[in-house]
Amino acid sequence: MRNQWEVKWWRVGLVLAIIFVTIYATEIIWEQYADWREINVFLRENPNLANVPIPLPDKSVANLDGSRLELVGLSMQVPWKEIWRRWDFKTVSTVSFKDGPGLDIFDLSRAMVMERAIQSHTKDKQEVEAERRLVGSHALNCCHDLMASELTVKPSELRWWNTFLTRHRTLVRLERKSMDIGDSNAIFEISAGEMRGFQMGNPAAAPYGVTLELFDRNDRRHEIRISQYRANHPFLTQAEVNAIVASIRTVPTN
Repeated sequence: MRNQWEVKWWRVGLVLAIIFVTIYATEIIWEQYADWREINVFLRENPNLANVPIPLPDKSVANLDGSRLELVGLSMQVPWKEIWRRWDFKTVSTVSFKDGPGLDIFDLSRAMVMERAIQSHTKDKQEVEAERRLVGSHALNCCHDLMASELTVKPSELRWWNTFLTRHRTLVRLERKSMDIGDSNAIFEISAGEMRGFQMGNPAAAPYGVTLELFDRNDRRHEIRISQYRANHPFLTQAEVNAIVASIRTVPTN
């Protein structure tokens, strides 16, 4: 008579396999759950990521009678006359007005090191575009069409059934978009004169400031921030923003 306590190793192996699969599946489910919790926190903290570029609702152009300024490679007309303070550095200028807000102008075209590296080490246009998408416009400081593509991504593109790679590619694009739009309440397409690009923020709605991400005819990026400390009402009209952009000219820099 066979021993009733005889070990059946195939059963032991099956039990061990079931335990291993259960532990592995539990770990995957927990990682997915923790990943989604972090993603949802990020999306709740940045509800404006649902905004995408739309045409300007007001394309009128104001008549500006303020100062014309030359700042880090750009010449522009502004609505204000009395400069209170001004600081000029190699790639950034800051101006505060007695009769208006403050301006921060960044010449990001000088920081195109990665773009030049891509241009010199890639073989064809398709490879250049792939490398640009990988790095992102924020790091490249160029490329209007690339930023346009980045700004169109929306949180609704994240799905629980996405593969890990697809989900994290979308998340990286959303994180780059968050860097570009900040706390702005809207994204507008804007184009006038030598410049085209994007306006982050509606000057008629809180927090009232705007950031202009502009690209010149050589596709170099320039950033202009117009803000007022603790603004509790509009200090700038859309027509004035349009006029400022239309007045911008690139000028040689040392």
